[in-house]
Parts: sequence; C-alpha cells; structure tokens
Amino acid sequence: MPELIQATRADNLPDLGKMKGAAFREFVAWVEQDRGADALAAVVAKLPPDVQRHFLVGRPALGLLSATWYPAGLVHAFLDALTRGLSEPELQRMALQGAEFTMQRNLRGVYRSLFAMFVSPRIYVLGMQQLWNLHYDSGRVRNTEKTPNMHRAEVEDWRGHHPFACRLNTAAVFPIYGAMKCQDIEVNREACVARGDAACSWVITWRDR
Repeated sequence: MPELIQATRADNLPDLGKMKGAAFREFVAWVEQDRGADALAAVVAKLPPDVQRHFLVGRPALGLLSATWYPAGLVHAFLDALTRGLSEPELQRMALQGAEFTMQRNLRGVYRSLFAMFVSPRIYVLGMQQLWNLHYDSGRVRNTEKTPNMHRAEVEDWRGHHPFACRLNTAAVFPIYGAMKCQDIEVNREACVARGDAACSWVITWRDR
C-alpha cells in the first residue's frame, strides 16, 4: 500500500483531500533546480513550524516521495508560500516550465506504461479521468472532442483545488499533447473556480504532425 502522510489537528491544515507525490515531488525538484536549494529552504521557512516538519530541508526535493499521498492542505501551504507576491508573468513562467519538467519526468518514469496507451488525442480523451485519479482523490474530469483538433477539458468537484495547481494542470497540456505528436498546441483557460466559476475548464487546439 502507498504511504499516506497524515496531517494532524495540530497542523491546522484544512481537510481538502489528498494529492499524489508523483506530481508534487517533481515540481518541487524543478523549483530546486530553478531557484536553488537555499531558496527552496527559504520557502519552507515561511511555513508554520507544524507544517515545516513534513518537509526535509537538505534532502533532494525536500524528501518528498512519488508514491506517497499527501494532504492537499500541505501542498496548498507550500504553493502559497512559493507564489506569494509573484507577478503574473512569473506565475506563468513557473507553471509552464514546472509542468514541462514534471510531466517529462513522469512520462518517462512512474506513469510510463499508462502514457504509452495514449497514442492519440482521441484515446487520451477516454483515459483522462484515469490519469487524474492517479494524482488526486477527488474531481470529475470531462474531456470532450469538439473537432478532430479541438478538445474542451473540464474539472469539477475537485476538493483540493488551488489556483496555482490549476495553472500547472492546464500547462501540463503542452507536454502531454506534445508526446502524442501534436504541434502548434494552444490552450485557452475558459473558467476557474478561483474566479468564482462552477468548474475549471480549458480549450486545447493543435495541428497534427
């Protein structure tokens, strides 16, 4: 059984469900590569002491484990500390580069066999919920084929939603569709619960190779 890191009441974390370490760990590894270990330690230092104890400063990717399920509130606390005060261009850069790094690692690693089944966008539509369930313990995903080169993805009832995590999920479209040989990929974010919408949605268009 995969390990579950349980948050205690003393952590003062909201119960927002769980997130798998596979994505969280690789994103933290990217932050470490992008900013350096000292900057990553400084992010952890901004967290309350009872939350800091879940992170191992000095260990690669703060000691996070790919197979572990972490409380979403813990992930939220880290992302809040990381992104607080950043400009829109910097948030966009971090989302795009962080998602690229994370998905490339997972495409070749822990989820390699699953991604091997997604040989085309049409097949990916059928398996998107399965992929989502590997990362989160809540949320219903619909990916609708509007035209042969246009999809509309929607996520609702995601207890662990976080504005920046939502950006990362949207940015992950580029490496995922790129791995399916799509070119000139464009993503338009239509809605987000962080803006008061009922669900998060985005439209993907591309050109076949």
